[in-house]
Amino acid sequence: MKKIIIITMILMAQAQGALAFFPLKTDDTGTEGQGNGKIKITGSYEHDDADGQEKSTTKPNADLTYGLTDTVDIGIGQPYKFKRKKSEGLVSRNEGMADTEVELKWRFYERNDFSLALKPSLTLPTGDETKGMIGDRATAALFLLSTFEAEPWALHVNAGYEQNENRADERVALWHFSTAAEFKLNDDLRLVGEVGADRNTEATSNTHPAYATTGFIYALAKNIDMRLGLRCGLNRTAPDYIVLSGIVLKF
Repeated sequence: MKKIIIITMILMAQAQGALAFFPLKTDDTGTEGQGNGKIKITGSYEHDDADGQEKSTTKPNADLTYGLTDTVDIGIGQPYKFKRKKSEGLVSRNEGMADTEVELKWRFYERNDFSLALKPSLTLPTGDETKGMIGDRATAALFLLSTFEAEPWALHVNAGYEQNENRADERVALWHFSTAAEFKLNDDLRLVGEVGADRNTEATSNTHPAYATTGFIYALAKNIDMRLGLRCGLNRTAPDYIVLSGIVLKF
């Protein structure tokens, strides 16, 4: 147990939280169970080319989730980002810690193959403000999650609200909607996909970023999963594409 804690602390010090059903943004209602947990080690590469600017962000990620009870999980993540921007032939690079993310997940309803969960979260302004890695104020969010399972299929729907407190003249009231599906090919391999949208943080724009993600989850061992995905923007306000990869270790 001491080794697990030490490894987790090392990972948390250098990676970014990704507290959903990776490689998807959409989350399921599943919890770890009392006394169980998982470490999620992931990475993503985001690319966007618009308005004469080419931007890319590389994010190594890690987060820890632990089951407080059979139906309640707590999770924490510590982001790190590498940013690159090219405009008019000039290239700038930046990197640094971003904001700490803390969340709870409570599955409060289960009947037959259908379940509901609430996921409140808090993002703390712990990142490096001088490098533009933070939102400058604490923000809170609340998501409603639903899951319907009918093997080999599972369907997930998420709706959420974020209170985006900031000093950057961004929208304060943000929303998120997404729906996802997973298909179990066999005991080791699941295919996953989703479509979703988030309210644009730019107050002057009513074009809200929409995206689609596809990927798979492969069981390398009983308690180890490998996950790969590709997220593509469906309109001009979403990043062109994001490549996602990760490993989940359960204990």
